[in-house]
Amino acid sequence: AAAAAWADCDRPRWNSYNRDHFRQDWVEQHGNRAPYSCRPIADPTALHREHIVPWRQIRDDSPSCQIAQIRYQAGINLTVAFADVNLEKGSKDIAEWQPAHNVCWFAERIRQVKARWALSYRTSELRAQRGILANCSEFEKSNLVCPEDSDELLEQMQRPTRWRWLYQRGAVREDARPQREAAAQQREAAAP
Repeated sequence: AAAAAWADCDRPRWNSYNRDHFRQDWVEQHGNRAPYSCRPIADPTALHREHIVPWRQIRDDSPSCQIAQIRYQAGINLTVAFADVNLEKGSKDIAEWQPAHNVCWFAERIRQVKARWALSYRTSELRAQRGILANCSEFEKSNLVCPEDSDELLEQMQRPTRWRWLYQRGAVREDARPQREAAAQQREAAAP
């Protein structure tokens, strides 16, 4: 119903001052790697503001155009991405597109945004999100982690999560996992 009523509602635009400050603040708070690609950020002005839940979904589930515009620009719905990644994602939902890195964080942010404003899900979107989150640790849901991050950060993850994370990124071979897990279990059993 709201979709028809607000179909002519324009997506809000940011002025350059707000856009530049948002990008700089993101880098200062979250580090120098883009969350979806883990590419280093040499120049924050090269980044796009990326809306985690796309405009069409927020607009269609909002009671007015003004509320849709406020929700769309809310900090919980924003991250940064390089232009190529942002344009590839476009207005796709999680069933249609997932980032190369930090997919657990991405799925959790979508869940938070949609829960905050009681936004709806398509069946395929909900199925994809639940499938992802079922295999994520709380650490992965709340932290941005890139393969280049330190071993210390990886140690904060629980062992099964760490193995899955390393395997997904090609850092360990699948056939090495059972051997290493068996060796780790033997060490734990032998420990006093």
